[in-house]
Amino acid sequence: MSMLSHITFWTDLRSLTPEHRDETARWIGWYKAHRAELSGLVYENTDRDPLDGKGWAAFQPWTGSHGYLFAFRQADGPDTQRIRLYGTSRRRDYTVTNVRTGDVLGTFAGSETIPVTLPQPYSAAVLAIDPV
Repeated sequence: MSMLSHITFWTDLRSLTPEHRDETARWIGWYKAHRAELSGLVYENTDRDPLDGKGWAAFQPWTGSHGYLFAFRQADGPDTQRIRLYGTSRRRDYTVTNVRTGDVLGTFAGSETIPVTLPQPYSAAVLAIDPV
């Protein structure tokens, strides 16, 4: 779990499998490389309090014309959630890329909502939002 520029672990890292250790190390490296971009302004992109652990939660750190979207599907909710971005220009297009996989989700106008699909409850995605 991350609090954007601060990572919090809820388990003893020594008990992780080698596969999970590698994935954790990769994310720690990514956070370290992007610390400055994650430590400024952050929008909350959902209108429901995420502390109940049921619906979707989304947070968008934003710096200048670029940022990220951290989307979390908790216990409840549909597989796909359309998430409104903040800080984007209505006159620009933005490429949205899955940070973990490198897959491009598409190019969207700054005024469009972004469809995020997480088929499993208790899953997450980190998306990069870059102006075209």
